[in-house]
Amino acid sequence: KQWYQRRVAITAGTEIKSYSEACKASQPQITSSSVISEDSVKSLVKQIVAEEDRSRNLMMFCLAESNDEQLCEEVTKVFEQLGEKPKIEVCRLGKKSSNTRPVKVTLSSSTFVQQILAKARNLRQSEDFKHIFLCPDRSVDERALHKQLVIDLKKKKEKSTDCDSALIPLL
Repeated sequence: KQWYQRRVAITAGTEIKSYSEACKASQPQITSSSVISEDSVKSLVKQIVAEEDRSRNLMMFCLAESNDEQLCEEVTKVFEQLGEKPKIEVCRLGKKSSNTRPVKVTLSSSTFVQQILAKARNLRQSEDFKHIFLCPDRSVDERALHKQLVIDLKKKKEKSTDCDSALIPLL
């Protein structure tokens, strides 16, 4: 993982330097304020690497927790129910408490994540796993945006059912 991050950082740095040099050569009147700083490049590379890492993860909620749990085996059973058998790494997030902690599942590629999330709806038909929810690993900003979208959707849904129930007596 660290090797991969360094490789991406080196490649991105090289590409940005060559782009910057090409811009300077083609337009010598570029001001110093428009030159890309090394700090902005580093932050951009870190952001891209974090996105790439997150794209290979998915979150599993409401998976029962026990003191002597075999987490990898339990997650594998859930995936087998969906017809998938990817290579996985798993860990529980957060401090141990009375609530079940979410499970972070890391897969070998983002393609597996997409395939599993596409089939996640099928868990509802399973008697053993109908209470388990799967979702992509989101950043803090993405979680806040998703939460707001869900709230807005619920409000619209309530308004539409209010309108529908108001029309029923008229029919």
